[in-house]
Amino acid sequence: MNKIVKDVSGFEIEFCENGFVISYSGRDKNDDYHSIKKVYTSWENCNSYIKDIIAHASEYTHVEG
Repeated sequence: MNKIVKDVSGFEIEFCENGFVISYSGRDKNDDYHSIKKVYTSWENCNSYIKDIIAHASEYTHVEG
């Protein structure tokens, strides 16, 4: 799997019976475009992953708050 490392402009969260599904797209280290869908059974793990997307892959370099 190619990890997305840049150019993420947003993501979507779907609620499901047993957790949360995150979907987003962006570019990997080779500048290839990919889409990813991940499933989390706990909000804590889901939120941690969202923070990682914002800190390391967002197309916006600085987020306040």
